[in-house]
Amino acid sequence: MLNTINVSKSNVKKAGKKFKITPGMLEVLDYLRSKNQKLMIISCGFLDCFADIIKEIGIPLENCYFNEFLYDEKGRIIGFKENILSSYNPHRKSLLINQLKEEGKIVGKCIMIGDGKNDLMTYLDGEVDCFIGFGVNCVRQVVKENSKIFVENMVDFVKEIKKIVD
Repeated sequence: MLNTINVSKSNVKKAGKKFKITPGMLEVLDYLRSKNQKLMIISCGFLDCFADIIKEIGIPLENCYFNEFLYDEKGRIIGFKENILSSYNPHRKSLLINQLKEEGKIVGKCIMIGDGKNDLMTYLDGEVDCFIGFGVNCVRQVVKENSKIFVENMVDFVKEIKKIVD
C-alpha cells in the first residue's frame, strides 16, 4: 500500500509540522525536570512526524520510542521498522515498558500519561505505578471510564502531577 500512495520523507515532515505542543506542557516538563524525573516518550506514532516537537521539548532521542519509516534512495517510504510498537498487540506499550525495566532504562516509580487505550493498558497490566488519563486534547471514553485519574484541562493536570511527584 505504501508504494501505491508514494509518500516521501518531506511529506511526512510537512505533516509533522501540524502537530503542536499542548499549551502549558513545556512548563510541566520543566517542573518534572526540576524534580529530577526521567522523561520518556512512548508512542505508536512515527518518529519523523514528531522529530521537531521532540527537539522543542528537549527529551533526548534515546528516551523516545516510536515507530520508524524505512525510505528508499529517493526518500520514498517503503515500509517501517518492525518492533514492539508496530505490532497490533494492545499490550505493546506494556511489553516495551517491561523490556525497558529489564534493561535498567526504567528504574523506580513509573508514571504513564496518555490519551489512548494502549496507554491505559500499561496501568491495567501492572507495568506502571500510576496512570493519568490525559483528556486535554482528546477524550476517549474508554480511557475516561477506566482511569482512576483523568484530566481534561492543564490546571487539573498540574495538580495531579504535583500530588504524585512532590
